[in-house]
Amino acid sequence: DLSARCTALLPRDDSPEPEYHHKDLPMRTRWQVDLRAGLSGRPFRRAGLLNGWLAWRWQADHFTDRSNRIAVPGGTSLDAGAAVTALSDRLRLALRVDNLLDQANFDLIGYPLPGRRAMLTLDWRTKP
Repeated sequence: DLSARCTALLPRDDSPEPEYHHKDLPMRTRWQVDLRAGLSGRPFRRAGLLNGWLAWRWQADHFTDRSNRIAVPGGTSLDAGAAVTALSDRLRLALRVDNLLDQANFDLIGYPLPGRRAMLTLDWRTKP
């Protein structure tokens, strides 16, 4: 499956105060794009369901203050994951890696976010 999402905003301050008039609202990015591709299936007769996905995210830069003096740079992230089920889909093992390329990214108020990170999860369901 493939999916794409684009968010476009015009975050303008329409207040009559000259210092803020027609400036971007704080903490609001103008653009955000998300692309995702995934595969799912049962490649082996006795194996469970196998899922894999790759996602790319991009966010434009934005400001943290009403007068648009403090800018936070935009950022990108390439993420990937895979999961396999077993025992009649009761057991699920999943691996997810965020920010594969270890890009520097920042949160809404300019603090750096963690770099590359991996998560391994194991789920057990009593009923499939």
